[in-house]
This record gives sequence, C-alpha cells and structure tokens, in this order.
Amino acid sequence: STIQNVAITVDEDTISEANETIILGLNTPSNTTIDAPSAHTYTINDNDGLPDISFDLAADDTDEQSGPALIVVELTNESSTPVTVTYSVTDGTALAAQPDYTLAGDTITFAAGETSYTLSAGITNDAISEGAETFGLAFTAKSANADYAAGNQTHTHTINDDEPVPEFKFDVLLSN
Repeated sequence: STIQNVAITVDEDTISEANETIILGLNTPSNTTIDAPSAHTYTINDNDGLPDISFDLAADDTDEQSGPALIVVELTNESSTPVTVTYSVTDGTALAAQPDYTLAGDTITFAAGETSYTLSAGITNDAISEGAETFGLAFTAKSANADYAAGNQTHTHTINDDEPVPEFKFDVLLSN
C-alpha cells in the first residue's frame, strides 16, 4: 500500500488554552524517497472557552469576634495563562476608616492552573454596640483571557456585632 494512516489521540481537558499544533514529519526512508510535502501540521482546537470569574457567594457574614472575613473568588475552569481581576471595596454601614474592617481594592492574579483565591478582610472587634454592619466588593476590570460569570459579580459582607443592645431604664421616684 502507498498510504499509511497515523492515529493521533487527543486527550480532553478543561483548561482554557490556545490552540495547539503537532507537526508530523517524514524522514529516513527505507527503499524509497520522500516527496513533498514531507511534513503535516495537525491543529488541536481548544474547546473549553474562557474561564468565568465570580465571587463564590453573593453575600455572607462573619461574627465580629471570629476574626477575618474570608471571601472567595473563583474561576469556572483553569487557564493555561495567568488571569487577573481587579476589585473595589465600598463601605456600607461598616466603615473602613473607623475601622470596622480592613480591606482595600486591589488586583487578584490567578496563576496558570489556579481556580480559587481567598481574600482576607480584617474585622475589628470593638466594644461599640452598633448592630450588624456591611461592606461590599465589586469587580472593576479583568484580563482579556477571562469573562465575568452570569452571577455573583458583587459581594456583600455582613459583620455581626457581638455587643449586647444597651438597655435604658428610668428610675421612678415617688413624690408627694
């Protein structure tokens, strides 16, 4: 036969990556010659799409005395290159300047292969009875190799106060 097939098995993955190529070349023939073309390029087209960025929860809470608030940002699938996302932090009833919490807007970089990143917001355990307070986070920019997920583009975090509600009483004095 003058035709010989070469089987190529492509392994499926969930990594967002550029298309990849394999170059098959013919060389060192025995009892024959090689005509042009002597090489063939085979392209594996990526079918995974860009990873989507989201907060794992739209809202959650931390008790004031429990320490830092852990806020998770996720990618739906791995990327073969680093993914960045910038976020902002805004006061609600919790005030960063007081400070009820400490967390500033910044940029998160997911290394190639990472799908989860945890932000740690410091929570101040003060002695003020102030009720539950909130602050919020929102994505403001992303790298071109990722998309925003359909949901959870913002996150509201509630700090549950641990001081009792103050009691007020009147002492009644009887007089004639």
